[in-house]
Amino acid sequence: MDGVIARGKDVRKMQMLWIGLLVYNIGYMYSELVDFPSALIIRLFFYAGLLLFMYPVLISIVDIFTTLNRAGRYLKIVMWLTIGWSFVSLLHVGGDGEFSVGKVVTPYLLLPYMAIVLVLMSSENLLRSFFSIGGKMGYLFFLISVIPLSSTVSFGFIQMLLENFAVFGAFIFLTNKYQSARNAAFAAVVVLGAILIAAILGRRNLMLTFGLYFMFGFIGSVVNGKFKTMESKIIIVLLCLLLGAGSLYYYKQESYGTFSTITSRAGENTREDVLLDFLLDMGNPKDLLIGRGFYGTYYCPNVDKDSDTGESDDNREVIENGYLQIILKGGIIYLLLYMMLMIPAIVKGVKAPNQLSKACAVIVFVQLVDMLVFGVPTFNIKTFMIWMAVSVCYNKRISGMTDDEVNEMLFVKKRKLMPWEKK
Repeated sequence: MDGVIARGKDVRKMQMLWIGLLVYNIGYMYSELVDFPSALIIRLFFYAGLLLFMYPVLISIVDIFTTLNRAGRYLKIVMWLTIGWSFVSLLHVGGDGEFSVGKVVTPYLLLPYMAIVLVLMSSENLLRSFFSIGGKMGYLFFLISVIPLSSTVSFGFIQMLLENFAVFGAFIFLTNKYQSARNAAFAAVVVLGAILIAAILGRRNLMLTFGLYFMFGFIGSVVNGKFKTMESKIIIVLLCLLLGAGSLYYYKQESYGTFSTITSRAGENTREDVLLDFLLDMGNPKDLLIGRGFYGTYYCPNVDKDSDTGESDDNREVIENGYLQIILKGGIIYLLLYMMLMIPAIVKGVKAPNQLSKACAVIVFVQLVDMLVFGVPTFNIKTFMIWMAVSVCYNKRISGMTDDEVNEMLFVKKRKLMPWEKK
């Protein structure tokens, strides 16, 4: 790709959605980083981020319902059912959960389920706005990464760092067909950096997620002709094998040094008790079928202990498994609706003739794998990127495009200005 992102007024408005998500999550990361965070600062980040996020959604509300009415029969039915059931989950509060204004702005309860609205927004403008700010986020990712590598931080901070800043690089690397060699290479470095940070800090689910992003991105770069000749492909494969062998050797040498955290956690089952408590408390068929609502809880004693007082809140709102989290909030009914959107999206994306749709299918597939080990719906860039990918897979116009047509849609080819055109 030898061009610049196609921009316009609608794209600039859509950028506010991604910027709002980033502002919100910087506030969350601040709350996880500081021992005694200022409630005022957190609220400022949260509400500023939400205002920025809501602006492009609200001004697109007419287009959203127009798109819904014009959607194919299958998508229209499933979307209406999902939206309707979301309202049921919003009004229903089960377990010992309770509604409060403060819970509305938390990242794991109501807010992530708003991401489904992206399916009905302009896929083209979402993509252009995502690409337009995505390249810069790699530099921010490496800048912020100094914090967890130089001091002790919570797992929540690490999760949000990678799922808000490194995922831009993952999407760019997966769509390397349309990127310059320099941009694709930098995106690959960002993904590898995310894997390394996850390994050093012992985050197994993030290693899996970004490892899959890199694997599919690398396969795509070989298949789609980033490496033109057979000789270059062979050299790249040999270099990767050499890099892999070197990484394995270094890991063995540093398994009780740099990588001591992941070594100690490799075979550790940290969630068995939580899963058992969840299944015991959710044994009622009604709870399994309809869930306990976005603010619902399950009984799980002695897990979330306060580090200062040693006391624990025995009713948890989050379980560290994406599928079970969806069942907790919306029941098996919501999970079935979720899968009815996700699985056809993968099929449609894989069948499309362009690399963009295939990359989006990969993103959705990786999410379904990630939900087995974590993958909890969260109000962050990763969750909204996934729903953007679903939007692209269902977009009939994009799914019928060739790679050249996708390139023309996303990018404006650079041209050298003539002397009289220069200001």
